[in-house]
Amino acid sequence: MVQERRFTPRYPVDFKLQLTTNQQQFSVTAVNLSTEGIQLKCDDLCADILSKTQCHPLNCQITISLPFDSAIAEPLTIDCRIIIKRRLSQSSYLLGIKFIDLSTTDSDRLMACYR
Repeated sequence: MVQERRFTPRYPVDFKLQLTTNQQQFSVTAVNLSTEGIQLKCDDLCADILSKTQCHPLNCQITISLPFDSAIAEPLTIDCRIIIKRRLSQSSYLLGIKFIDLSTTDSDRLMACYR
């Protein structure tokens, strides 16, 4: 029997967002979301560029346009750390992203849209 090691539940999602690292920006797709992180699907070009960086874990930012957040129309930008990269197919990868110091207000805004 496999034991769940996560402290917070993941919610399945499907939306586009921007991943920025080393002054390069990539369009990626969110696969699932929790209050502590997000899993992203990216292409092989993005994964290849991320692999060539020397630091691990790699810090980045994600920018999300919240579709149902009428309180603030500005996109939400979150500082993150890329924890894991896993190959799905020849041209598709999953990235495990952990949020860094996400405020309670921003976490609530994010989760309200996708829960």
